[in-house]
Amino acid sequence: MVLWQSALSVSLFLGTPIPWAVCYSDAVPADELERYSLLVLHGRYHPPLPALSSAGKRLFGYVSLGEVEKTQPHFTAVRKQGLLRGENANWPGSYFVDLRDPRWHECVLRQLIPEIRAQGFHGVFLDTIDTAEHLETLDPGAHRGMMAAALDLVRAIRHGYPDMPLILNRGFFLLEEAAPLVDYVLAESIYSDYDSARKAYRRVPAAEYSETVRKLAAARTRNPGLTVLS
Repeated sequence: MVLWQSALSVSLFLGTPIPWAVCYSDAVPADELERYSLLVLHGRYHPPLPALSSAGKRLFGYVSLGEVEKTQPHFTAVRKQGLLRGENANWPGSYFVDLRDPRWHECVLRQLIPEIRAQGFHGVFLDTIDTAEHLETLDPGAHRGMMAAALDLVRAIRHGYPDMPLILNRGFFLLEEAAPLVDYVLAESIYSDYDSARKAYRRVPAAEYSETVRKLAAARTRNPGLTVLS
């Protein structure tokens, strides 16, 4: 698997900028990662971790909270348990998961994160939390409580792994409550994003951008130690 997803170093707020990157590949030359002090890596496809750790890199392993891809080892078990809520049409092969089900929480807490820790990652990158908001907005009746369950899961991760730094990818709908629980928030697609209907990139409307920045500022008020990545 080779996917070099990001190589950006920006801080939205005051503070020393952190050179960081997201790399979902096990075939990236080590010298391409030298300039970055913080790395988000795929949980299975990544460069050797000991050398990166010895070089002083902070390493975060990827965990998807709101979706499960067919290629993941736990996909079959999750499907047999009836935890899936349909395929993501914008990302074929990735299936929404019911964040309200305690069995999914157990999978994340007792399987996925321990696997990340055992490999030598320092922290966890929490992705696809926005699935909760998407599903509950799409069908409030069928997916009632999904957003509250997403917050509960983040809280359980924090309490279960108090010594592991956490990066929350987006999740702006729960950021006010989650701010004290995480160490970083990644403001992915804050200024531009991908329009799946048009199959093209677009600039985020000014009002939406301003509202997101307001939420990030409020989150930093609640947790002054929170680092915002973008």
